[in-house]
Amino acid sequence: MMYGTKSVFRYRECSNCETLYFLDAADGAAKPDLYPPDYQTHIQPENLQIDGGLALYARRKRWEYLTRHTGVVGKVLQNLKPISPPAWLLRSGMKDYDSRILDVGCGSGSLLFYLRSIGFKDLNGVDPYIEKDILSERIKIKKGVLREMDGKFDSIIFHHSFEHLDEPLDYLKGSAELLKERGRIIIGMPVKDCFAWEKYKTNWVQLDAPRHRVLLTRKSFKQLCDKAGLQIVDSFSDSYDFQFWGSEQNSRGIPLHSEVSYMVNPAKSIFTPEMIEQYRLDSEKLNRENRGDQAVFILGIQA
Repeated sequence: MMYGTKSVFRYRECSNCETLYFLDAADGAAKPDLYPPDYQTHIQPENLQIDGGLALYARRKRWEYLTRHTGVVGKVLQNLKPISPPAWLLRSGMKDYDSRILDVGCGSGSLLFYLRSIGFKDLNGVDPYIEKDILSERIKIKKGVLREMDGKFDSIIFHHSFEHLDEPLDYLKGSAELLKERGRIIIGMPVKDCFAWEKYKTNWVQLDAPRHRVLLTRKSFKQLCDKAGLQIVDSFSDSYDFQFWGSEQNSRGIPLHSEVSYMVNPAKSIFTPEMIEQYRLDSEKLNRENRGDQAVFILGIQA
């Protein structure tokens, strides 16, 4: 339903933990036309140039104030023009600009370039789908997989790439081996134990068959972490209105990339501004109840 092919795919639901696992597809699970060329690399590095001068200085001063609660310049700038960094970035404890960071499934590096723009210096990525290695100032992206990475990292990030993996336990174990003793693994992903799955079932937009290979529950994810020698040190729901309008479109047969999709053309969509606002409020409520359809997990090595 992302591209309107309406191909049929099979998943198995675990009777114990309720996780959904991808099995196969009537028309083939890995057909190239199900993965358009820009799917893994939405934003090219040349479109993410790091602006210098005062803009770069201001961004970093704000970040230092938000993470360290120090700095008069950053405080003044934040009061004049507030910015809202991702909650996972603030809660993960990523404060040291010299930290060695790895983004797994990074595409062409949009997140890494963002981290570079606020001051981080040792930025690495790995993705099997990019055309070739990408090298930029303080950013190194390897065409490959996690097990090919060398050294230890302070932070390992799976920013909505974890659900695309066929062997999530192997990746958790591999990440644990690459993590420094006091390092953190940050995983943002859809979770199946949510209101949206209960309401929409196979029309749930985050099911996203066949690209999402495993849809874990909070319970099953903790079980995987235990097996990998990792502990969840923090977690929170961070869903938003997409879970409603995307699933409502699926229910009505409207592909995400349709010309009348809210994502493509809000004015031509079936939704009014009032409906979208209500979806936003409902999402915030579900997050508070820990029933949102996506979550962030911050992991550390088990003591």
